Amino acid sequence: RDTSAVEARPAEDDEAACSDLEAAEAKAASRSAKAARMNVQVPRTFVEMFRFNSMVMGFSSHTWMAQVLDSFEAIVENAANTQRLQEECDVLSLRLAQCRGKGGSQQGDME
Repeated sequence: RDTSAVEARPAEDDEAACSDLEAAEAKAASRSAKAARMNVQVPRTFVEMFRFNSMVMGFSSHTWMAQVLDSFEAIVENAANTQRLQEECDVLSLRLAQCRGKGGSQQGDME
């Protein structure tokens, strides 16, 4: 019986496992370095997420996004009362109309 083949096999497996481990560590280090370079801060509140999404969509400089954010709490709080909800939506509509022409809204932006 030839045992040299049996003894060589575990060494090859160990080398492959080390190689895989080193590759995984290098990949993780690369991801960590990339995240550090980007200095990404994950939004943790609704307001932070809203602003982040505005930035991603290219609307961060639009004044109408701030108007929507300012009105959102009142709209949500009154969602169960349809009359009051309509009033809040009307108020938001008026606020959005004031933004038009001031670096504000374009109808196509709100689709």
